[in-house]
Amino acid sequence: MKKDLLNLALQKLPTTDVLAMQRTVLGNTRTFLAIIRTAMTLLAVGVGLLQLLTHAFFHFLAVALMGLSVVVFVFGIIDYVYFHRKIRTIIQFELDKL
Repeated sequence: MKKDLLNLALQKLPTTDVLAMQRTVLGNTRTFLAIIRTAMTLLAVGVGLLQLLTHAFFHFLAVALMGLSVVVFVFGIIDYVYFHRKIRTIIQFELDKL
């Protein structure tokens, strides 16, 4: 979130509203980091299966997990950007009402 928008909100809105907005932004960031952690775990498990086990089924499973990790990673980025823009729009709307 832009610092200007947050500073403007601090000046115009009550403290409780500003704190609620900050919690929302932090919640969105926390969700993004959890999704990235999940993607990295899937990738690590896929690489581990690929390195340790030689059966064809495990190779297929490893490749599937690594592909899923890429999908989860891309979904996480799209989700974060979508909700970040939505939060900024709501904050701007609240400021414009004043």
